[in-house]
Amino acid sequence: MKKLHIQNIIKRQQETNELDHKRLGQLYKAIVLPKQVDSSELFLKFTDTNIDKNNQAPNEETIPKPNASIINKRGINRLVNVYQLKYKNDEHVTGFGDFIRGCFYMMYVCEVCNLKYNIVVNHPVSRFLKNNDGVIFPDQLLNTIRMCKKNNCEDPKPDQFRRIQPIFKKQINDDFVSYLCNDVPIIQNVAFIYNIIYPYHKISQDHKLIMQKTLLPTEEMESIVSENMLILGIKEKEYCVLHIRNDDYATNNLGSAISKNYMARLCGDINEIVKYNEHILVISNNLHLKRILHLLYPSFKMTFNEPTHLNENIKENLIVNTMLDFYLMSRSYLICCLTTYVHGSGFSQWCAEMYNIKYDCKYCNNL
Repeated sequence: MKKLHIQNIIKRQQETNELDHKRLGQLYKAIVLPKQVDSSELFLKFTDTNIDKNNQAPNEETIPKPNASIINKRGINRLVNVYQLKYKNDEHVTGFGDFIRGCFYMMYVCEVCNLKYNIVVNHPVSRFLKNNDGVIFPDQLLNTIRMCKKNNCEDPKPDQFRRIQPIFKKQINDDFVSYLCNDVPIIQNVAFIYNIIYPYHKISQDHKLIMQKTLLPTEEMESIVSENMLILGIKEKEYCVLHIRNDDYATNNLGSAISKNYMARLCGDINEIVKYNEHILVISNNLHLKRILHLLYPSFKMTFNEPTHLNENIKENLIVNTMLDFYLMSRSYLICCLTTYVHGSGFSQWCAEMYNIKYDCKYCNNL
């Protein structure tokens, strides 16, 4: 797709109906006032100290390491984590953040077990990645890959401040080794996999740099990001991202029902963020919600591109929108996530982890 063509698509998507914005905004305008917010609820401020506590990894020593001898006996000396739309038995891929965290876990296993590895993006998103032409495998092989359905993170109960802390299962490494030895194609000592296991260890800077290189944007994509930053009036490391993650229905239907109770709590959280951050860029998978916030907070920066989730049958222009959001997040100094999912949002969490951005996530249910 030509650069000009993509830019024209984005421009058309940004031509929104201002009358519709105003109508939606007026429905909720009153609840933005601070007096309407429940001030009795404790809210930890988005400060460096609290965010650092939130980013601490669990105690790695309490979880048994993967058994390298079993892997070696199976004759495996390399793992290849493959991101593609479908896997064996018509299993659909998961989201972009899931893919990133699964890569971090795979690299940890390979480091502990002295294995080599590759990361392959066999997905339409690869069109916008600069370094994705190094390793090519035949479709006949890629179609036999089974997804690792084992996971090590149970849905947690948010704490009194609605912050989300993962609860890890200690047997995950045994489960993963069993998956490697029994469920994946092994060709010439290479195991082809896809996993979304949560890293329970402190992620090394070397591994972060590997992922940054893997997901480096093409010149075309980089140009789109730079031009959007110019239009939005934001500069790298001089803005905070407010990531509002609603359920996938909101993504697929360009919005979902928004209750007044949800808006009251959401705006209460937003008002706290505004106190400590002057320049705020809003990223959300709910286009209707963004339209409302555009009226309630005129100083907020945002685009009105149609959102998508990368595990769907998607069009190229929608992939551009998702990757634009991802790279805009990667250039911020802070990401504050408010999510309707008790497990948080992998899209913003693993972007923050990969680029060493301070991150805070709160549960904000749409009830």
